[in-house]
Amino acid sequence: GMVCDFGTVKKIVRHWLDTELDHRLAVPIHSPNITIIDEGDLLDIRWQFGSTNQFLHTRSPKDAIALVDAEILTPDSIAQWCITRLKNLFPDSVAQLELHFTKEEILGSGEWDPPGGWRNFTLDMKTGKEIKNN
Repeated sequence: GMVCDFGTVKKIVRHWLDTELDHRLAVPIHSPNITIIDEGDLLDIRWQFGSTNQFLHTRSPKDAIALVDAEILTPDSIAQWCITRLKNLFPDSVAQLELHFTKEEILGSGEWDPPGGWRNFTLDMKTGKEIKNN
């Protein structure tokens, strides 16, 4: 007999991924280089790059961030986090759930170092333009 209808499983997994991970900034909460401050509806996140003084800072709505229970983000660590969260959505008769992610290269995704390296900058929140510091 059939343990679980694959069509149902597919819908549950797809809906969960669309609402909990897709189009969100994934943040590994156990990274020693990340500081997260909960400000109610917002998360203030500082992500330091190694031993340098360079960092990414964002103050974003909670629903724009996926707080991943991992030290680093890899296809395997994200899959394990998803499985842990998804298990609660299925009946006990579903004994095993496997997910596999592959890294794809997307041009313009920010996965590169710009010429001259990274630098700090400030944006005007009204105009969206960089504020030049003299």
